[in-house]
Amino acid sequence: MTEAKGGAEIWAAGIGRKSNAQYGSDLMVEVLRELGIKYIALNPGASYRGLHDSLVNFESGKGPEMIMCTHEEIAVALANGYARATGQIMATGLHDIVGLQHASMAIFNAWCDRTPILNLGGGGPLDTTNRRSTDWVHTALVQGNAVREYVKFDDQPNSVDAVAESFLKAYRIAMTEPKGPVYICLDTDVQEAKVNKPMIVPHAQLFRPPPGPGANPESLRNASRLLAEAEWPVIVAGEVGRNPKALPPLLDLAEALGAAVIDSDGRFAFPSTHPLNLTNAREEALRGADVVLALDVPSLGVPLGPSVRERGNFAPIIAPSCKVIHITLLDLERQSWVSDNMWLLPVHVPMAADTAVVLPQLLEQVRERLTANKDSAKQVQERRRKIEGIYRDTRKKSQDWIEKTWNEKPVSQARLFGEINKRVQGKSWALVSAHGRRWREAIEVTEPAHGMGGGRGGGVGYGLPSSIGAALGFKESGRLCVGIIGDGDFLMTSNALWTDPSTRFLCSWSCSTTVLTTMTKSIRSGWRGRANGRWRTRASASASKSRRRIWRRLRGGFTSMALVRSRSPISSAQPWIKRSKSSKTANRRSSMSSRSRAKSGTAVSSVPGSPLWGVSPSQNSSSA
Repeated sequence: MTEAKGGAEIWAAGIGRKSNAQYGSDLMVEVLRELGIKYIALNPGASYRGLHDSLVNFESGKGPEMIMCTHEEIAVALANGYARATGQIMATGLHDIVGLQHASMAIFNAWCDRTPILNLGGGGPLDTTNRRSTDWVHTALVQGNAVREYVKFDDQPNSVDAVAESFLKAYRIAMTEPKGPVYICLDTDVQEAKVNKPMIVPHAQLFRPPPGPGANPESLRNASRLLAEAEWPVIVAGEVGRNPKALPPLLDLAEALGAAVIDSDGRFAFPSTHPLNLTNAREEALRGADVVLALDVPSLGVPLGPSVRERGNFAPIIAPSCKVIHITLLDLERQSWVSDNMWLLPVHVPMAADTAVVLPQLLEQVRERLTANKDSAKQVQERRRKIEGIYRDTRKKSQDWIEKTWNEKPVSQARLFGEINKRVQGKSWALVSAHGRRWREAIEVTEPAHGMGGGRGGGVGYGLPSSIGAALGFKESGRLCVGIIGDGDFLMTSNALWTDPSTRFLCSWSCSTTVLTTMTKSIRSGWRGRANGRWRTRASASASKSRRRIWRRLRGGFTSMALVRSRSPISSAQPWIKRSKSSKTANRRSSMSSRSRAKSGTAVSSVPGSPLWGVSPSQNSSSA
């Protein structure tokens, strides 16, 4: 087993604190804690047993908390929803090649959603002399190759000394705009390497991502001039809502210009109840536009194109003379394998800048130009009256559709959306998943929590786990989380309900023939993940062949695995889940395929609020 080198000279330089790690995976957990990562979603696998062991037993109780999932795709989609709800990155645990391939669809969705996720995968040992038979087919020469085309960064640190830098670099890249998922492969030998010299945990604030850039001054002046002089300006809001700080200046800019606003069917950007919102009259609003301001729109061709798209040359709705301004950082992305930017449309004023930084500056310049023009106030008022008229007509059409289909059987979409809208009135709530195109006509969305967006990769099975992840993010807020999920999408990952982390979550399952509304509460919680780390241990190499694995039903209806040693002495004084600190001969982690944390004892599982449950060989002598 490899030994970690010392890093005391770096610690002495004042950029970190002394590590308490005894093993490589302990250091990994310390860095995760330093980065402020609260949760890691995983389906347990032997390739990261070292990391799992450290999450459970190394300075227990400090986090990250494990969220147990039944599938890696669910784990990554859950992390996607959590990040979209909170803006914070979450980690996942992916078991070697098979787990990574299971997770690949959800990673691709996160790539298209520009969602930061720290995906940690097990692998190896790369030292082939340490491999078991299954390790060969579960280990790749460069494991990140499997997802390299749709992650921002992948790495495979080959020593404990390289771990901290790898984690810090991955975090920084994932959280730098445009954000996205990253992947790190953790070799089992590195996880289980003993740390026998001083190591450091670097201060995360010294490696934080840079703030978003502002606009080029000349481009900003050109944009404000075009908007202030426009006869019919239209604002198209894409993923601008990823930063809630950008939304107040967006609202103020629309009102200052008297401009129509179109939400491009992604994340919430503009209240549906505002009379300048013409999302449901998109084509009518765009046909007369002479200036379009696009904000973080991944594909301009979608909101600027026709509703029905046939094969052949793309024909935008806007006139050829319409001037397009686009403020986004998406042009800084690398896209080759798949391009969700779609059609390349002409942009007259491109700005590679953070909309949260630019919009207040743009608002200030537009106001100055409008004030300088004595006729601007009258033009804005006339334009606003026209837009409000279109808004009222559109709302009437939507209301007519709702009333016409309200009593249809099976239950219509209008009825489903309308009933949800009634139930959430006056409540603190969040729409964590949406299905269908007409929900905006019946559900009033007025704040960022009312539209999470996501799933741009089109991967079926995203809705339910991402909804649970968003509900986890809102766990302490008291919000009722509502998910509208298609039938095929629901059935693809319905077992995600197993992982509902003690949240209030209303799931509306909709399809063409039936609608099922159900409430799920506390189906599973993260404590089971903590117990799982205790299952994977060996008391000693000599006793390994005499052990048998059994399943026992424990109190509370949960199923847990226990490891039982037969024909071996049992010491109740030292349960093996207790971490040994003093004995050098305890062989805390053997060179076998698992790690030991104590000398001997009965295999036990812990249930919160209950005593430790021991299983003796005599109790299960009939179970082979």
